[in-house]
Amino acid sequence: MTVTFADAARFLADQASLKDLELLTGALEQRRATLAKERMQSITAGQDVRLDQIKPAELAGLTGTVQHVYRAPRTGGTANVLLDAESTYRLALYPKYCLPRDATEFTVTVPLGTVFPR
Repeated sequence: MTVTFADAARFLADQASLKDLELLTGALEQRRATLAKERMQSITAGQDVRLDQIKPAELAGLTGTVQHVYRAPRTGGTANVLLDAESTYRLALYPKYCLPRDATEFTVTVPLGTVFPR
């Protein structure tokens, strides 16, 4: 008998103990961390990306092209992202960035963990 993901989900919803759920939570956290590390390692210069899970919130959803990646073992590193024209325009709406409204590109340096391939 093959156990499907749907079978596992039903078991978790109907029969799993607190200990089962704690084990699952730990496994999920470990898997998320592994996937995030793999994603950060896959980011390269020239890649089109989207910013997400980032503060300040006005940077979330902006898109552009990675110009350079700085890798750091402990923090994951940072990336210089050249924003596209639409994202630059959106950022120019916030006075704290001091961008002219007619700017068509702008480079931001962001934590590598906030950079997602498009």
